[in-house]
Amino acid sequence: MSIAAQTWAVQQRCGSATLKAVLMAVARFADDDGLAWPSQRLLSEHTELDQKTVRSALKTLSEKGVIFREPFTREDGSRGADRIQLSLLQSGSEQNHGPVPTGSGGTGTASGGTGVRPGGVGAYSPGGTGGAPGQELSLELSKEISPSIEAPAEPVPEPKALKPKAGSEPDGFPEWYQAFPRHVGRDAARKAYGAVLRDRRATQAELLAGAIRYAAERRGQDQKYTKHPAAWLIAGRWADEPTASAGKPAATLVERESGQRKLVSRWRASPHSWPRNMGPRPDEPGCSIPKPILAEFGL
Repeated sequence: MSIAAQTWAVQQRCGSATLKAVLMAVARFADDDGLAWPSQRLLSEHTELDQKTVRSALKTLSEKGVIFREPFTREDGSRGADRIQLSLLQSGSEQNHGPVPTGSGGTGTASGGTGVRPGGVGAYSPGGTGGAPGQELSLELSKEISPSIEAPAEPVPEPKALKPKAGSEPDGFPEWYQAFPRHVGRDAARKAYGAVLRDRRATQAELLAGAIRYAAERRGQDQKYTKHPAAWLIAGRWADEPTASAGKPAATLVERESGQRKLVSRWRASPHSWPRNMGPRPDEPGCSIPKPILAEFGL
């Protein structure tokens, strides 16, 4: 049970009480990384919803990008509980908040009647209108005597830092998304990609190299077992060691050289972006990129 996961789930706007109840139940079984393996039967018991409704809610939450599911099949071929990843990237700032209370100097009401808070016109008088008898007349006379006196100007708030335009894609994301072997949940993937770069967990080149490698590993495999782009990023799978499973076809020479050209081209544009797991850079001895490809870039 993770307090962070449950707090995050409380802050989400799911669109219905049913979706919120299922999401809260999933979060109850999640760890601090947002991973959970509850069965639909267990979620049904905790939400008091039938399993058909739970199954439909999980599908809707997945389509909204709130969760990501990976199916699990036992050795005997039967279906097990899905692996569910919560999308913990959405911050509380995206949620709706209540109105900001009025501070000192504003007007408001209190028990027993209406009045003005301290700092406003007149003093507060419980049970009636603020101000002592004759105060309104004094105020009117003061206005006639000093018509040029104006209320002090309100302080001008400091300009806020500009935020990226909603829906804009980070640099390098279109190329990475195109190279990734599964194209679903683009908006969730965009947020996850931006978070990885913002937290400096990886460079654009490292993410692109990881996507190319993962696409080669998944070539010829069942698409439904290929990870969602956002889930792959959240789990940091770009740093996985290359796998060589039996029966998995290797990338063709043309595809491999195309990926190598992309890496060299990106390195030429940003020399410090060369992935660490690729070894020496193109301008260093022992680079793994074939010499004919390096020659195309004048190296």
